[in-house]
Amino acid sequence: MNYALGTVVGAIAIVFFTLCAANSVSAIGVTSTITVMQSPEGITYDAVKGEMFVANYGINSVSVIADSNNTVVATIQLPLYSNPFAIVYDPGVGKIYVGCSDSKVYVIDDDSNRVVANISVGIYPDFAAYDSGKGEIFV
Repeated sequence: MNYALGTVVGAIAIVFFTLCAANSVSAIGVTSTITVMQSPEGITYDAVKGEMFVANYGINSVSVIADSNNTVVATIQLPLYSNPFAIVYDPGVGKIYVGCSDSKVYVIDDDSNRVVANISVGIYPDFAAYDSGKGEIFV
């Protein structure tokens, strides 16, 4: 019985490692290079519209990239010296939240690609996260 159990465990281990190796061999490499503005710091994705939003730290803007053709389709200008880095998308309201070094979070409407509000927060809001269970953004 121990021999049979050992054989089964060994066979499972071989299958597991074979599948792991197969997955690592078929990993996707770089498929394209997309040029955005200076110093891209953060990225978020809207799966419904198929758009990526890239925070461009050095140029005070957010680049909008269409995933259908990997091109920049819009550039959203932020206030001078805002320097964005944290960025997150809230699919529940269709808004992008961009944390900037000017101690503000800028709210961008996904439909119009325009800044619709700003929220004063603490110094250097470096990171942001979306909690889908609560529908809240944490900065």
